[in-house]
Amino acid sequence: MGILKRCMMFLLMMENLFVILCAVLFNQFLIGLAYGWVPITLKKLQDEVSAFKLSDEAASWIVSINELGKISGPVLAPFIIDNIGRRGSTLLVMYLLSLMWPSIFYTRSIYLICVIRFTFGCAHGLFDVLSSIYIAENCSSELRVIIGSVLTIVFTAGIFFETVLATFLNYHHTAIVNETVAFCAFSTIYFCTETPYFLVMKENYREAEKNLAWLLGMRDANDCLEKIKSIEASVQEEKRKTKSLKLLLSSTANARSICIVLSMHVISMMTGSSVIAPYCSMIFSSSDMLSANHYVIMYGTCIFLSACISPLVVLKLNRRTLLIVSFSIIGLSHTCSALLLYFHNRDYKITLYPWLIFTFIALYGIVRRMFGPALYIIRTELLPLSVRAIGGSMVVITSALTGFFMAKTFFPIVAYFGLEVNFFIYASMSILLSFIIYHFLPESRGKSLDDI
Repeated sequence: MGILKRCMMFLLMMENLFVILCAVLFNQFLIGLAYGWVPITLKKLQDEVSAFKLSDEAASWIVSINELGKISGPVLAPFIIDNIGRRGSTLLVMYLLSLMWPSIFYTRSIYLICVIRFTFGCAHGLFDVLSSIYIAENCSSELRVIIGSVLTIVFTAGIFFETVLATFLNYHHTAIVNETVAFCAFSTIYFCTETPYFLVMKENYREAEKNLAWLLGMRDANDCLEKIKSIEASVQEEKRKTKSLKLLLSSTANARSICIVLSMHVISMMTGSSVIAPYCSMIFSSSDMLSANHYVIMYGTCIFLSACISPLVVLKLNRRTLLIVSFSIIGLSHTCSALLLYFHNRDYKITLYPWLIFTFIALYGIVRRMFGPALYIIRTELLPLSVRAIGGSMVVITSALTGFFMAKTFFPIVAYFGLEVNFFIYASMSILLSFIIYHFLPESRGKSLDDI
């Protein structure tokens, strides 16, 4: 009977956990919609019959300006999340993500689209910080890897859904459908409870006990009270650990961890992660049977399927080994893409060129989604608790700046040196990152945070 009771409690806890995470998952899906909207829409707006008459310069701003907005999220996140709470912050992100589609429907200005994309970046940056906190405060250490992988799957599902939608619907009808999805997302906020950790911080012990009992499926008041006391002890311990930023960063262990994580994320952005997806409709070539947009849909299908199996890969393989192999493959795929583009742009006849360029770029997308959860997990595991918030914010800000720089320099490099040079740069950064991971990244799989 004891085993049966524990199994029932576990199943109830999992059901309750996914119910309260519905709002977080919906936000991730809405972010995927916003990213999936770009590649197909850029192609439409650059059409000669488009009322916008989008130039390359304007296109680069639409792609890159959300990265500038993403910087403000981590800066404001500590004040927002710790004042209006995790649930209130989730609602704020959902509101900002929903607001963009009516704005896009009514706007006729490229400048306003850029403002909308900047606001989206702000919401995304805030959500980057919020989601990890909300998951950490609700999930056990065993479930964080699974939930992190689920977030990746939901994100790529949003991209795939939007790619298909934007391909077959016009600009305005796409905005209407997206707003309908966003409106449906608001219904999930009812199930999004505040975390017991935040409630204890605000000394609301009665509500914290109630939410914890519901989340864990507990009926024994004494067990629940013990958990609340444990959370309260953790909160008090964190308050005692509060130090100045200078003292935190002067620690050798802290500085080393931050440098490794920052290097990995910044150089990872320089392998093309902020560029290839939004510009893929311009990189792919039409064939006799398929248009560039059809290749974009196939690309979205590939990354969605790879995201679905990524949890199995991350759970089975060592993080360090997975990242070294992945970036080595990415370096090879980018090199092959660069060579194909080089010869194609010089009028060499290459058999099945549209399929070849699609294959190598799709290989990049598949591998990228395979190790995506590993990067997310390593950021949490490698940063010590005392600098986890500061380090996480630094990672988001520097990654966003790097993504903005890479997106803005894409067209100038194409104009002066050729499209293939972009891919040679991405390939060299991938190989460099493989060496950095080999020499500096410790293996964290199967180790506690203290061991790491």
